[in-house]
Amino acid sequence: MTPHGQRPTLDALLLACCGLDWRKADHVVGLAAMKADLDDEAGWDMVARRLAILVAAGRIEADGDLANWHGCEVRRVGAA
Repeated sequence: MTPHGQRPTLDALLLACCGLDWRKADHVVGLAAMKADLDDEAGWDMVARRLAILVAAGRIEADGDLANWHGCEVRRVGAA
């Protein structure tokens, strides 16, 4: 929860979970899903779809095929 009692959006959670270093996409998806209380298969799928949208929008970088998010790594854009 944020200081104002609002739930962070999936986008904000994914960006926070990505960080600036490369991380396995399945770890990022799982962590964000758990923090959003979506820790089941349907929740993971929803978070993974949102991750793909953020990659397509250029907010997160992906190294690998997001269709296989178990073998892909991600990080926030702007990392050196």
